[in-house]
Amino acid sequence: MTDNYYFLVAFILIGLILLERFAPVSKSEADFGRIVTNIGLAAMNHYLFRFAMVALFLYLPKTRINDSEYAPTLTLMIAEGLIGFVILDFMYYLIHRAFHRFSWLWRVHKLHHSDLELDFTTSLRHHPLELALVLLLASPVIFLLELGWATVAFYILVSELVALCAHSNIRLPQRIDSALSKVLVTPSFHRRHHSRHRRQTDSHYGQIFTIWDHLFRSYAPYNVASDTEVEIGLNQYPRSEDTHLHKALTLPFTQHKPDQ
Repeated sequence: MTDNYYFLVAFILIGLILLERFAPVSKSEADFGRIVTNIGLAAMNHYLFRFAMVALFLYLPKTRINDSEYAPTLTLMIAEGLIGFVILDFMYYLIHRAFHRFSWLWRVHKLHHSDLELDFTTSLRHHPLELALVLLLASPVIFLLELGWATVAFYILVSELVALCAHSNIRLPQRIDSALSKVLVTPSFHRRHHSRHRRQTDSHYGQIFTIWDHLFRSYAPYNVASDTEVEIGLNQYPRSEDTHLHKALTLPFTQHKPDQ
């Protein structure tokens, strides 16, 4: 299972690298420090995440199929899994929105938005403290609803893959983006969320599904043709070196500069 997961991730990464090379939204600048920062944060979060998942899965219900009082059919198990999947995505939407709404959470999350370019490595750019807070906020809901480990694991896998694609520097044809973004987060849909302008930053919070943004009025109409006009980053960190790895880790604890 683990080998298949890494093979799938590697396959998608190779595809994204090629697409970013031949069908980019904007020309990427060679910034070694930025790449080191994003990959370095990904490495730290990877080990923290694995430790947290082992601890979480030890307490999650594996299955109730052998329970004499509860013997679900395959159809019912699939239905429960799908409902749990949708609930997890809605929960992440609310958590993501909270990271923008409350200043103490934004201090941690803004590292993700400080990237001056947008490509698939941006999806890896999260402070370890943010990962810990997400797990802390999500775990009570997971336990309360008794979501099975398979549902949680599958959601994590799909959300990671969608995040890689959503942050990629890829231009999809208008027709394809319009069709996909009615349901799923696309690179163009998510690009607005990384704008320097706060009105755009505080929109498009969806992780996998876009329906939450439509339902809760955080959707901002856009056109794929205007992708190149979106200014990426935060005004308070105008230089890439302002958030390189050694500074990125202390960013939530440094003087809180005014936002855009």
